[in-house]
Amino acid sequence: MLGAIIGDVVGSRFEFANIKRKDFYLFHENCFFTDDSVMTLAVAKAIMATGRITTSLDDYCRLLERNATKYLQ
Repeated sequence: MLGAIIGDVVGSRFEFANIKRKDFYLFHENCFFTDDSVMTLAVAKAIMATGRITTSLDDYCRLLERNATKYLQ
């Protein structure tokens, strides 16, 4: 999770540029979080809010879908 968000922030300034170089500063003043970071956190929150499987798998999936929709919006 942390790696995904760090990767998103570090790569944010190259998002619309086709850069192949490997020599750049990881955290530059032009770096920012993107919608990918926000969506990653929303899905993680939905998974945590859904909790452990205490009922059938179908019920769990329906609850996870409802929570994911709620937090992604």
